[in-house]
Amino acid sequence: MKQSKGIGKNGRGCVCSKALGGLGFWDLAAFNQAFLAKKGWCTIQQPELLRSLAWGNKLSEEGCMWKIGSSESIGVMTNNWLFGKIGCGFYNDPCVPMFAEDGMYSVKQGYILAMQRKDLAGTSDNSWIQSWWRKFLWSLNILPKIKMFVWRTCHNWLLVKLNLGNRGIDIDPFCFKCGACPETICHSLRKCMSVKHYWKGCSYYKKIKHLNGGDPMDWFQIISKRLSKDNFVHFVMVSWELWNARNRLLFGKPTPTS
Repeated sequence: MKQSKGIGKNGRGCVCSKALGGLGFWDLAAFNQAFLAKKGWCTIQQPELLRSLAWGNKLSEEGCMWKIGSSESIGVMTNNWLFGKIGCGFYNDPCVPMFAEDGMYSVKQGYILAMQRKDLAGTSDNSWIQSWWRKFLWSLNILPKIKMFVWRTCHNWLLVKLNLGNRGIDIDPFCFKCGACPETICHSLRKCMSVKHYWKGCSYYKKIKHLNGGDPMDWFQIISKRLSKDNFVHFVMVSWELWNARNRLLFGKPTPTS
């Protein structure tokens, strides 16, 4: 039987707020879970439709409580149940969403619950990240397409060979220029022997030469602290040009002349 598809999960970049480094979209992961939880709710009401939707059911179960009926299907010590709401003992125990006044589950309500869970699980440095994106990165005097390049880099969305392999594409993950290492974003922009000489020619090289590993988001933010604003803009522009040069070489396009 052909299975229906939920809304595809996206990376951590597609969050609601641009201030947190997103694009102003809804959180697709939370919405997807809320959508699947709706199907999970249907399986509770119609057991014959039961399918393997454990991820959505996790949210559905967290957002529901049992209303006491005959009490035959409720574990008093293990299940959520409502005090003071006793049903008729002749009926089975209904499961009701605790955040819905009409007793029916909706994707909207599930999305709200999923986002509340994310807020509770948020890291303590969100305020600094928010300030970095809104007050620093988005305010830089550079072209929007270069800001988008930084955003894609920080969220590990550049189509380097290792990322393509992780997406299921059958491809040799090693750098096509040096062949020495898998082509990660960090390798392509910073560590490959074909690009190191460009960085060594920068006046601020000694301040950043050891910041080559880890998450791209981390080293962009750390480098922005170590360099002046003008030097950081230069760092971004060099990274942008190296990425474009890499793509021209890969796809056999001529290098533009000034």
